[in-house]
Amino acid sequence: MACFLNEANTHIPRLQTHCHHITAPLRRKHAKDALKGLRVLVKSITSHLMNVEQRDEHHRIALSTKWGSSKLTRRLDKVSSPY
Repeated sequence: MACFLNEANTHIPRLQTHCHHITAPLRRKHAKDALKGLRVLVKSITSHLMNVEQRDEHHRIALSTKWGSSKLTRRLDKVSSPY
C-alpha cells in the first residue's frame, strides 16, 4: 500500500492554489456585477423615498379629478395624514 508521507507530495495544495487563481477573474467579475446591481437598487430606493410625498399628492389629485369627488380628496388627506 502506497501512501504519502506529507501533504506536499500529493500536490493537492498546488492544485487548490491553481484552481483559486484560474477562477479569480470570473469571481471578481461576478462580485463587480453584484455591486453594480446593489448600487442600482440603492439609487432606485433613494429616488423613490425622495419623491414619495410628491407622488402621493399627484395621485390624490389624479383620483379626485378622475372621480370628481372632493370627498375622496378629504378621505385621502385623513388616511395619509399622521394626525
